[in-house]
Amino acid sequence: MINQERWQELQERLRQKFSDFHLEIKDLAEPPLHQEYAYFSLPHQELRLIWTKKPRVLDKKTHYSNRIGGETTINYQYAADEYVFTLDAEINQGGTWLKTDLNELITYFN
Repeated sequence: MINQERWQELQERLRQKFSDFHLEIKDLAEPPLHQEYAYFSLPHQELRLIWTKKPRVLDKKTHYSNRIGGETTINYQYAADEYVFTLDAEINQGGTWLKTDLNELITYFN
């Protein structure tokens, strides 16, 4: 887990180390989600880090219809002040972004 302060520190390191670094921010309303995409190039490949901030799920309620083929809806209750942070890495392989292990890339960040 990487909190917001650590993410800011990592962004500064990447800005200093990679001249082609750029950041893209996306917000979604449902589910409430804030994502920041950090793009930069390593030798012979393009990489992006995806930092995600979302509220902690407190409760999940599933509502079923008693008819065959009826709809099922899921309602989530989110915490107002607790967040979950994640950091993922993806490598561009011929125009397709593929998930990669962040531990393999850690040497580039030091």
